[in-house]
Amino acid sequence: VKLEGWRPACVLPSLAQLCRPRVPIHVATLEPPSLQVSFVTPCCGTSIPGAEVWVDSVLRGATDENGAMECCLPVGQRQVKVLHPWLGAGWDQVVEVTTEMTSGLQVFAPLEIFAFCTEVEAPMPGTKRCEVQLTAEKTAVSALPFDGVFVGPKGNIDARGPGPLPLPTKIEGTEGCWLSKLRLQDSSVEIDGQRLVPHFTSLSWYPAGAPKCALVELHQRSLSLGYVGSDVDSSGSGVMVMVTTNCCGVFLPGLEVSLGAEKETSGPDSPLWLPCVAGQHKLSMSHPAWKTMFRDESKLLNVFVRDCSSTPLALEGEVALYIYITEPDLEESGCEDDPAMVWACADFSQIPDEAKPFAGHLAVDDPALSADEARISTADGMGPFTLPRCKGPDCVIAKVRVECDTKDP
Repeated sequence: VKLEGWRPACVLPSLAQLCRPRVPIHVATLEPPSLQVSFVTPCCGTSIPGAEVWVDSVLRGATDENGAMECCLPVGQRQVKVLHPWLGAGWDQVVEVTTEMTSGLQVFAPLEIFAFCTEVEAPMPGTKRCEVQLTAEKTAVSALPFDGVFVGPKGNIDARGPGPLPLPTKIEGTEGCWLSKLRLQDSSVEIDGQRLVPHFTSLSWYPAGAPKCALVELHQRSLSLGYVGSDVDSSGSGVMVMVTTNCCGVFLPGLEVSLGAEKETSGPDSPLWLPCVAGQHKLSMSHPAWKTMFRDESKLLNVFVRDCSSTPLALEGEVALYIYITEPDLEESGCEDDPAMVWACADFSQIPDEAKPFAGHLAVDDPALSADEARISTADGMGPFTLPRCKGPDCVIAKVRVECDTKDP
């Protein structure tokens, strides 16, 4: 059954009741056509609630927690307008509503991200320092000029001037929010005619793989990228130490670095800045897992620091694991079916005296690796076993499976 302006429907199979005079029966339901409007972010498709949907100047509703709104409409061309604080004057388009099926309309939030600087208190007299931040709210942007280079999933992105970053509207083939994978590679800002350069720059501004959308976060608050600064005397010179893992590039926390009288311990989110006068210095680094990552107990380096500048020192450590097995203490437990336990650690000192080698192998679940790279035998001892570098942003340890080569290890 078809009727102009309604969706077609099937007639009920039995019409025997039509033989009764003056008794109409229900044979079909012709539903009105509908329009479904969704409002999402272009970086990862996160739903945005609270967007008003107007059709032919009539408010039909707002998007729910799933970012969608559905309403019944007559057939024909309809003027649809979506209003939301992120859309400024709004978004509008003419939509053709038909009787055949539900009409869908997906509206993307504008991807406007601004980088700006605010002057903060410098750690040393005679120096200047600025904090570099990102925001999606133009009203929060500072007037300080900013130049920078960001590393994105598909190449570098140059940021020049007060305008929004020249970001692509959408990047195919990336998992999660690709906007959260942006990294600040280089930046500079000018204060009172002095050009500031990166001194204490955090390369990671948003946790990679976080479940939340970075664009939503930036509309709620500004996020810090790190700091830039300018030295006006040799007391502002120093060394910036960056030690990362080669699996996903995260900073190594708990790293002890000594440079002369200065001694610092690294945190999980940023490199270490050690101020010193210009000249030759001895720098030492140590960490509980240093021997596993660098095949040495600690590292001693000769570093030459130039006057009025920051000397970068970047090291990338291998990801390696010790694998061992501990058998149950049957006398203590009194249970003959207690299982043996397989353990993994990154520090040899964590291995107990009663540990034994594990007869098996490590399997890395990464299709980009060859069969030889993805399988690491543990039959030659307890390690360390160096893991391969993975192509994606995720940590290789999260992709490792421990498999036993014998039925009774």
